[in-house]
Amino acid sequence: MKSVCITTLVFLVFLVHSNCGLLASTTTLLFAGDVMGNKPQVNAAFDPVTQQYDYKPCFQYMKPIIEDATIAIANLEVTLPGEPPYTGFPRFRTPDALVDGLKFAGFDVLVTANNHSNDSGHQGVSHTIDAIKQRNLLQTGTFASQADRDLYCPLVFWVNDFKLALLNYTFHTNGLSTEAPGIVNRIDANAIKNDIAAAQLQNADLIIVFFHWGTECVNYENAYQQQWAQTAANLGADLIIGAHPHVVQPIKTVKTTRADGTEAIVPVVYSLGNFISNAISTNTSIGQIVKVNLMRHPTTCQAYFDQLLYLPVWRYPEDGQLGGHYKRTYYTLPASVFATDALNLLQMPQAHQQQLLNALTHARQVMQNSSYGAEQFVLMNSLLTNPAYETAYCQYLNSAKTTNRAAVAQAAKNDNAPLAQKAVKSKDSSKNDNNKTAKKNTNVLALQPNTNPKYAPKTVIAKMITTTYKVQFLASIRKDLKNYPFKNVTIDKNDQGLYRYVTGYFTNRTQADAYVEEVKKMGFQGFVVTYNNGKRVN
Repeated sequence: MKSVCITTLVFLVFLVHSNCGLLASTTTLLFAGDVMGNKPQVNAAFDPVTQQYDYKPCFQYMKPIIEDATIAIANLEVTLPGEPPYTGFPRFRTPDALVDGLKFAGFDVLVTANNHSNDSGHQGVSHTIDAIKQRNLLQTGTFASQADRDLYCPLVFWVNDFKLALLNYTFHTNGLSTEAPGIVNRIDANAIKNDIAAAQLQNADLIIVFFHWGTECVNYENAYQQQWAQTAANLGADLIIGAHPHVVQPIKTVKTTRADGTEAIVPVVYSLGNFISNAISTNTSIGQIVKVNLMRHPTTCQAYFDQLLYLPVWRYPEDGQLGGHYKRTYYTLPASVFATDALNLLQMPQAHQQQLLNALTHARQVMQNSSYGAEQFVLMNSLLTNPAYETAYCQYLNSAKTTNRAAVAQAAKNDNAPLAQKAVKSKDSSKNDNNKTAKKNTNVLALQPNTNPKYAPKTVIAKMITTTYKVQFLASIRKDLKNYPFKNVTIDKNDQGLYRYVTGYFTNRTQADAYVEEVKKMGFQGFVVTYNNGKRVN
């Protein structure tokens, strides 16, 4: 796991450090939506061979993306009672193994204040907290007692020399009261005010408020969400994340003037939608994860957002066999990757392929209403395994003109090829969580043999990719740029009729990042766009 240190946040924050150059210049935060546990999911997680519950396969295709972030946070919308019976809607009682799956995926923090927090009474509140912490994950939103809340609300922790504060509240608990001494954080102005003030007293670099709110299955925010987003921003929140509607909602901003007179623009992710579920509709089968790059200016020590990206994710129910028994697995997939997978690596039935395309198209239409952020694009080869294995069978795939997984597996067996190896981010588990200087090495990949075929990707493909970069600085109707000294400007028109203006040409991402700063000096909010083999991917 990424190393974090609990100690018990300001779109821009001035910090007092003698030398900012000694501190980490950037960190990446990742947020995932509703982790659900309907009865079909519980049944599917049961392994008929081991007679145990196992959720790890559900997240195998998201694992490289989640582990790429410095810190990853998800909304756990179930209770963990610690014993059967395990049930789905309307009262979610889920095996502890779900948290093992989330840890396997790379999550570090789970928020637990939601409308299902009281589904298993006080035992559910208390054991959910214990099960999360026993696996060395952080948690907030629900508390076993007032003393527990005093320690972990706000939840303040260090990540790469950034001090983050996380707060979590829900708008109701489905009419179920919280049994003493347990506490479920409810959306309340005084509570939010006091908790943010406590975070500010600890000089947090960033204050994140994670709300459980909104109208289910509606793709736009309601007045209640708008009201509380503004209230939280006025009180000092720097980033606001939302969950509960089970569908994606746009990313927008609210403006506020703080108590000290400074103005701030606060991003609001109104709804992440479902991260994992058994939902079948076009609207609810797709959600999104959001990644935020947090930067620190090397001389002023200011902490600020460099970039916010969202990535649509889709649940895929695959039917198969395990140990001679029928076995269904619910996967979470990066939607754009598998929607454009010409080889159909998962051998997804045509009906499911169409469902994926419909859901992705719908989500993108919804996100066109955003005023902040951009879609992230992920390449298939970043999700797969050992490059040597990919190269060895790329030629076979191309020559055979087949996507048959059985044929690929047989070819591998005949050639005495090594088993596919899964690229797993190395983690230093020996570091103590209380050592704030311990950081995740985000550059090192440790290739580890994968001896469990349940977690191995279905097949592999390799392709030579040449990556270049430009800077987009405008997307609008036609604009006269003769008074601006941009170089190598190209213009393209997207499907929505907007003209996108890009400038520069770089083979090095660092150079492109530096040019973004030059573009910003000219009054434009530029960002880097990536081209693979000349084709734009974001």
